[in-house]
Amino acid sequence: MHRFIILSFIVISLQCLITTTAENIVQNINCFNREDSRGIKYRGFKNTTISGRVCQKWTMQAPNKHSRTPQNYPNGGLGDHNYCRNPDDTPDSGPWCYIGEGTSPRWESCGIPYCDEQCIGLPPEVPGLTTSQSFPVLTGTRVTVTCLHSCSQSGTCTPTILRGDNIITCYDVTQFLYVEKPKCNPPDSCSRLPDISNLRTSTTLPVYQTDLVHVYCETGYTLYGDSVIECVRGSLYRYSNQKPFCRLDECTNLPTSLQKLEITSHTLPVTYSTVVQVKCNHGYTLQGDNTLTCVQGEQFNFSNLPTCIIEICTGPIFVDYLTTTTTFPITHGTVVMVTCDSDYVLSGSYVITCYRDRNYLFASTPKCVDKGTY
Repeated sequence: MHRFIILSFIVISLQCLITTTAENIVQNINCFNREDSRGIKYRGFKNTTISGRVCQKWTMQAPNKHSRTPQNYPNGGLGDHNYCRNPDDTPDSGPWCYIGEGTSPRWESCGIPYCDEQCIGLPPEVPGLTTSQSFPVLTGTRVTVTCLHSCSQSGTCTPTILRGDNIITCYDVTQFLYVEKPKCNPPDSCSRLPDISNLRTSTTLPVYQTDLVHVYCETGYTLYGDSVIECVRGSLYRYSNQKPFCRLDECTNLPTSLQKLEITSHTLPVTYSTVVQVKCNHGYTLQGDNTLTCVQGEQFNFSNLPTCIIEICTGPIFVDYLTTTTTFPITHGTVVMVTCDSDYVLSGSYVITCYRDRNYLFASTPKCVDKGTY
């Protein structure tokens, strides 16, 4: 009975020891005690460097050959693993490791901070830095940062651009760990449009890097390509699909409403702002402007709408004794049958065609000849 009680006590004690040790290891996986100023006693499982590179196993000699082996440093926590350690008490680094991804650099600090420390604010050496994180935060906490706008006394604010790491790790008080120190810099600006002929913008310049600019072409030109471009710097822009360009507009046809017109001074197509002279087809009279100004496609500008009015004949041809049964007025192109009075014989065409008032077209002039002399 006593042996059973003693054995049970030993088993429970071992379980507690193992649990406590495991908890300590997990708790200290990303930090080490301040008393251990250089992290010689660190036995956590972090296996990447401060820049994110994977560590080389201590038992391997490639890619970096070295003398920090488990045999040479039996108390350094080394073994057949690639966890960060400081077996040789390297100053100013804390736990470190050889780089397993190349030979330049050979080794690097793992950036492991002290345990149970706090950061009370962002690093003061980086002005303009801000975060939504509430302080204080514990050592090892990763904090996402951005940059504030830079505002002058007049109230004019200019955006700033974050360069470097946007995630930094709390180390102590206002000290943070990072691969590339974050900085808040004025962004590059675009003070003019790209060098594209006849391109214009409705956006007020200058704009700043990544700002969008809306572009169009001046009157008489059509925009092809992107109508929205992204500022990079100076007059350099980024295009989503196609670099914009402006093509001079052309007029290719008269509008359908003016199809009775014909251009007498030019041959289509003509370019924007070209002034052309027009007249109506035969049988029509022009009312309104006799000149048109090209806009685009089938669009022309004019002051008074040019209209082609069909000619009419208000009466028959003036030939003595000639008669017809046609009712007047008639329009251009109407065919009229003519005869002579009963005492006369028709000589010439008996079919005539209305051209304009009192003017007719015929093959030979119709005449009425006296039967007595015919």
